[in-house]
Amino acid sequence: MAKFLILISTILLLFYASTCSATVYTVGDNAGWDISTDLDSWAKGKTFAIGDTLLFQYSQYHSVSEVTKENFEGCNTTNVLQSSSNGNTSFVLTSPGTGTLFVATGCIALGA
Repeated sequence: MAKFLILISTILLLFYASTCSATVYTVGDNAGWDISTDLDSWAKGKTFAIGDTLLFQYSQYHSVSEVTKENFEGCNTTNVLQSSSNGNTSFVLTSPGTGTLFVATGCIALGA
Protein backbone atom coordinates (compact mmCIF):
# COMPACT_ATOMS: atom_id res chain seq x y z
CA MET A 1 0.00 0.00 0.00
CA ALA A 2 2.84 2.40 0.83
CA LYS A 3 4.43 1.84 -2.59
CA PHE A 4 1.10 2.61 -4.25
CA LEU A 5 0.77 5.89 -2.30
CA ILE A 6 4.32 6.86 -3.22
CA LEU A 7 3.58 6.13 -6.88
CA ILE A 8 0.38 8.21 -6.82
CA SER A 9 2.16 11.04 -5.01
CA THR A 10 4.95 11.00 -7.58
CA ILE A 11 2.50 11.08 -10.48
CA LEU A 12 0.58 13.98 -8.91
CA LEU A 13 3.81 15.86 -8.26
CA LEU A 14 4.95 15.40 -11.86
CA PHE A 15 1.54 16.52 -13.13
CA TYR A 16 1.61 19.58 -10.89
CA ALA A 17 5.14 20.45 -12.00
CA SER A 18 4.20 20.18 -15.66
CA THR A 19 1.17 22.44 -15.24
CA CYS A 20 3.29 25.07 -13.51
CA SER A 21 5.86 25.22 -16.27
CA ALA A 22 3.81 27.05 -18.89
CA THR A 23 5.79 29.53 -20.94
CA VAL A 24 4.80 33.02 -22.05
CA TYR A 25 6.07 33.66 -25.58
CA THR A 26 6.22 37.29 -26.67
CA VAL A 27 5.54 37.11 -30.40
CA GLY A 28 8.45 38.79 -32.14
CA ASP A 29 10.50 38.60 -28.92
CA ASN A 30 11.82 41.93 -27.59
CA ALA A 31 10.82 43.86 -30.72
CA GLY A 32 7.17 42.87 -30.29
CA TRP A 33 4.95 42.22 -33.26
CA ASP A 34 4.33 44.41 -36.30
CA ILE A 35 3.80 43.90 -40.02
CA SER A 36 7.54 43.41 -40.62
CA THR A 37 7.87 40.54 -38.10
CA ASP A 38 8.88 37.27 -39.76
CA LEU A 39 6.63 34.96 -37.75
CA ASP A 40 7.86 31.79 -39.46
CA SER A 41 11.43 32.55 -38.40
CA TRP A 42 10.29 33.59 -34.92
CA ALA A 43 8.37 30.33 -34.36
CA LYS A 44 11.10 28.10 -35.81
CA GLY A 45 12.69 25.99 -33.10
CA LYS A 46 10.02 26.79 -30.52
CA THR A 47 7.88 24.02 -29.08
CA PHE A 48 4.51 25.29 -27.90
CA ALA A 49 2.54 23.34 -25.29
CA ILE A 50 -0.93 23.42 -23.77
CA GLY A 51 -1.00 26.16 -21.15
CA ASP A 52 1.59 28.31 -22.92
CA THR A 53 0.65 31.90 -23.70
CA LEU A 54 1.25 33.80 -26.91
CA LEU A 55 1.61 37.51 -26.10
CA PHE A 56 1.18 39.93 -28.97
CA GLN A 57 2.47 43.46 -28.34
CA TYR A 58 1.66 45.81 -31.20
CA SER A 59 0.60 49.33 -32.17
CA GLN A 60 -2.97 50.59 -32.08
CA TYR A 61 -3.20 50.23 -35.86
CA HIS A 62 -3.22 46.42 -35.75
CA SER A 63 -5.40 43.65 -34.33
CA VAL A 64 -5.16 39.94 -33.54
CA SER A 65 -8.05 37.47 -33.75
CA GLU A 66 -8.49 33.75 -33.13
CA VAL A 67 -10.50 31.87 -35.76
CA THR A 68 -11.53 28.32 -36.66
CA LYS A 69 -9.39 26.21 -38.97
CA GLU A 70 -11.98 26.57 -41.74
CA ASN A 71 -12.03 30.36 -41.50
CA PHE A 72 -8.24 30.41 -41.40
CA GLU A 73 -7.92 28.30 -44.53
CA GLY A 74 -10.31 30.65 -46.34
CA CYS A 75 -8.69 33.70 -44.70
CA ASN A 76 -12.20 34.69 -43.57
CA THR A 77 -12.01 37.47 -40.98
CA THR A 78 -15.75 37.92 -40.46
CA ASN A 79 -16.39 35.09 -37.97
CA VAL A 80 -13.80 35.26 -35.17
CA LEU A 81 -13.71 33.36 -31.87
CA GLN A 82 -12.03 36.25 -30.05
CA SER A 83 -10.35 39.44 -31.12
CA SER A 84 -8.39 42.31 -29.67
CA SER A 85 -6.83 45.55 -30.84
CA ASN A 86 -5.59 46.90 -27.50
CA GLY A 87 -1.89 46.47 -28.32
CA ASN A 88 -1.24 43.87 -25.63
CA THR A 89 -3.13 40.65 -26.40
CA SER A 90 -2.61 37.20 -24.88
CA PHE A 91 -3.89 33.88 -26.17
CA VAL A 92 -3.53 30.79 -23.95
CA LEU A 93 -3.05 27.55 -25.87
CA THR A 94 -5.82 25.28 -24.58
CA SER A 95 -5.65 22.26 -26.87
CA PRO A 96 -3.06 20.38 -28.94
CA GLY A 97 -2.70 20.97 -32.64
CA THR A 98 -2.38 24.07 -34.73
CA GLY A 99 -4.08 27.19 -33.45
CA THR A 100 -5.08 29.78 -35.99
CA LEU A 101 -4.78 33.51 -35.61
CA PHE A 102 -5.48 36.38 -37.94
CA VAL A 103 -3.31 39.42 -37.80
CA ALA A 104 -3.66 42.71 -39.60
CA THR A 105 -1.51 41.50 -42.48
CA GLY A 106 -3.15 38.12 -43.08
CA CYS A 107 -3.35 34.61 -41.71
CA ILE A 108 -0.74 32.87 -39.55
CA ALA A 109 -0.73 29.55 -37.73
CA LEU A 110 0.90 28.89 -34.37
CA GLY A 111 0.09 26.10 -32.00
CA ALA A 112 0.85 23.49 -29.42
